[in-house]
Amino acid sequence: MKISIIPNAFSQMSNRLFTDTSVRDDVFVSYRAIKKAAEEKGWLMATFDQIPIKEADKVLAFNFISFPEAILTALEIIGRSNMVAVVREPPGINSIYYDRDIQHCFGQYYTPQNNMLDNQTSFYLGFPVSPIDTAWVPFEKRKLLVSISGGKFLIFKGSLYRERIKAIKHFQASIPEEFDMYGEGWERTSFFSYFSIYKLFSCYKGRVPSKYATMQQYKFSLCYENSSNVCGYISEKIFDSMQCGCVPIYLGAPDIEKYIPKTCFIDRRKFGSDREVEQFILSIGKERHSGYLKEIRQYLNSEPYLERLPDRYAKKIISFLENEIKMDSNFSFVDGQRKIKVLTAMKKISHGNFFDKHKGMMLFLKHGKLYDWVKLIKMIVEFVIQKTGIADIITWIRVWRI
Repeated sequence: MKISIIPNAFSQMSNRLFTDTSVRDDVFVSYRAIKKAAEEKGWLMATFDQIPIKEADKVLAFNFISFPEAILTALEIIGRSNMVAVVREPPGINSIYYDRDIQHCFGQYYTPQNNMLDNQTSFYLGFPVSPIDTAWVPFEKRKLLVSISGGKFLIFKGSLYRERIKAIKHFQASIPEEFDMYGEGWERTSFFSYFSIYKLFSCYKGRVPSKYATMQQYKFSLCYENSSNVCGYISEKIFDSMQCGCVPIYLGAPDIEKYIPKTCFIDRRKFGSDREVEQFILSIGKERHSGYLKEIRQYLNSEPYLERLPDRYAKKIISFLENEIKMDSNFSFVDGQRKIKVLTAMKKISHGNFFDKHKGMMLFLKHGKLYDWVKLIKMIVEFVIQKTGIADIITWIRVWRI
C-alpha cells in the first residue's frame, strides 16, 4: 500500500517530516515511528511530493491547513473514505480544524478534543510524547521555577495567554532570583524598537537548545495550555515537565485528572492568585517535592502514559489506515469541499505571486459566501497591521497592561 502524507508545513516536505532530526528535542520522533511501522508492514509512506496523491492508496494528513489544494486533489482522486486526518491544534488556535463540514471530507478525523465528537467520522486522539532517558537533578541543585513557552498573545474564548503572561509578570517581579522564562517569539523586535515585547520581561533568558536539559534545572514549571475550555486537550507541556522531574503547575484541560493523577501536578485552579501559588511552592521542601516525584515516576510507568510513546502511538495510526471505511450517506462533503476551495483561494491571495493572486480571487468569487468575505477582509487587515508594525504595538500595549 502507498500512503501519501500531507504534513503540517512546507518545511516538512521532501520527507523532512521523517528525516529532520535537527528540530529541538527531536520532536519528530513519533512521525519516524509511524513511517517505520508502515515499512514493517511492507507499505510505502512519504510526503505527497514524493508519493503523489494520484499514485496513493490512502492519504494521511497532519494539521493540513498549509495544503488545502492537496485535500481537494485527494477528494477528487482517491475519495474521502481513503483519507485520514490527525489534528493537534485546539479550536482556539485554528477553528477551521473543528468545522464539521470540513471534518466530513475525511473518512476518519482525529482531534485532541474529546467533546463535540460524533464518533462516526471524528474521534479523540491524545498527544504523543517524546521519551527522554536522563537522570534527575537533585533538589538542592535546582532553581525554583521556570516557564518555557512561545511569545504569543491571542484572544479567543477560553484563551489562557493572558493568564500565562500575568503569572510570568508576577513571578519576575516577586522572585526574580528564582524564576526564569524561555521560549521562541519573545525576542522578536518591532519596527519601533521601544515596543519590542522582550523588553517587558527581565526574566527572559532566550531560546533553549533543549527543553529537557533546561527544565531539569528547576523544581517547578508553569504548564499553561493555550485553552482552558477544551476537554482532553493536553499538550506536550505537562509530559515534558514530568519527564524532567520538574513538578508541573498546570492550567488547561478541565478534565485533566481523567488522564493524569492529581498527585502528579499542582492544580492552578485551586489557588486564588499567583501570590498564593508562590507561597505554596516556596513552602515545599525536599521531602514533599520527592513525594510528587514518586507519584510522577509511577505515572511514567503506567499504561496511560506508555500508550503515548512513539511506538504505541504509531500502531494506532497504522490501525486507522487499515480500517475499511464505509461512508454514511448522511455525511455530505459538498459544503466542506466548498470551504476548502475558499481556503485554497485565500492562500493564493495571501501568499501567491501575481498570477496566483488572480487565480485565487477568481476561485474566491466563485465559491465565497458573505461570511467568507468577512474573513478575507479580516485577513487583509491583519496582514497590513502586521507588515506596518502596528500589530507589535498592539501586542505590547496588551501585555504591558496586564
